[in-house]
Amino acid sequence: MKSHLEFASARETILNLCGHLQEAGVVPGGFTQSVLLRESYSSTVFAQRFAVPHAMEFMASETKIAILIPKKPIDWGEDSRVSMVLLLAIKNDDYESFVAFYQAFIRALYDPDVFSRLRAAEGYVEFCRVLVDSLPARLGD
Repeated sequence: MKSHLEFASARETILNLCGHLQEAGVVPGGFTQSVLLRESYSSTVFAQRFAVPHAMEFMASETKIAILIPKKPIDWGEDSRVSMVLLLAIKNDDYESFVAFYQAFIRALYDPDVFSRLRAAEGYVEFCRVLVDSLPARLGD
């Protein structure tokens, strides 16, 4: 989650996060190029604070979110700097349920208080607790 690494660009960040997912066997070799292609069509930056890059296709062997909270904001291009990156790897079978989660997830991240609490989370467990507490009791509400 919190990173001692520094990334100069969206591309460098995407390459690193995709590399971790590929090493873990979550995504195939073409995943990285698909994420870069998607990002080239339009930026995945929201609220000038966070980016949610993802592939064009749903090719993951399991649905995962790679989370990066850098010490310093990352230049994401087009005068955007982000202080949280959430790389989505989605399994085709999970698409429908993921759509409901995604909408609630983005809504929660738009809330400045939730965003600040997520950035301050001390580890994965606390990050998940803050996120779950920020989502509606029933997704889709």
